[in-house]
Amino acid sequence: MTTAKFRRSMQMTIAAAAGTLIVALTAGPASAGTGSGYCQSNSYTNCATIFYSSDFSGASLDVWNQNIPDFAPYSYSGGGAGSGQGVKNNAASALNRNSNSSATIWFYSGYSGPCDTMRPENGTDTRLRNTYNENASLSFSQGTSCYVW
Repeated sequence: MTTAKFRRSMQMTIAAAAGTLIVALTAGPASAGTGSGYCQSNSYTNCATIFYSSDFSGASLDVWNQNIPDFAPYSYSGGGAGSGQGVKNNAASALNRNSNSSATIWFYSGYSGPCDTMRPENGTDTRLRNTYNENASLSFSQGTSCYVW
């Protein structure tokens, strides 16, 4: 092998390794996330939709397979009222689309304070009670002393 061919072969190997490293660093977990429209079209063990408006309307945020200790970095997306607004202290209704466990919306960051717990696959209340426009975190578990529906 000539020196030029060897050098070119080494460059290609290094470029391929760097590309693999970049993909590995940016891919993130495949089974958890947030967005809009995921819970309606996908089947996840833990999936809840937070809505800007009452009656499950307006812009929304879907959360699946992860707890959210603080809604501060998240914004609503999709069409309707509230699109682009921050989620923290700005939610009016929510749906638990999970068939296995409860989802709880908490008044304070870090899963504390007054709370609303939604039983699995339950969306009978069209408005949050204890956390209406005072929502700071979400966990896929049932809180104690929460309003439950």
